[in-house]
Amino acid sequence: AVAEVAVYPVPDPAVGDQVMAAVVMAPGAEFDADKFGAFLAEQPDLGPKQWPSYVRVSPALPRTATFKVLKRELSAEGVDCADPVWQIRLRRD
Repeated sequence: AVAEVAVYPVPDPAVGDQVMAAVVMAPGAEFDADKFGAFLAEQPDLGPKQWPSYVRVSPALPRTATFKVLKRELSAEGVDCADPVWQIRLRRD
């Protein structure tokens, strides 16, 4: 199960920005890219431009002293980070 998630833009020279999600898993849970993609594809209120192209699985999200997520830091790191990153390809049937 997912404990926390943050969604933010990452630069893409071909198309401008892509959507990326940083996910923190619940203790003992493992990330499954196929299940995550299937979950997103089942959401009728999410359009294709809202789907994350990349998912980063992190042990924790960077935060300010008031516990706000530092999305600028996540965005600046992009896909070139120390955490595992999956590219998500979604299709609606």
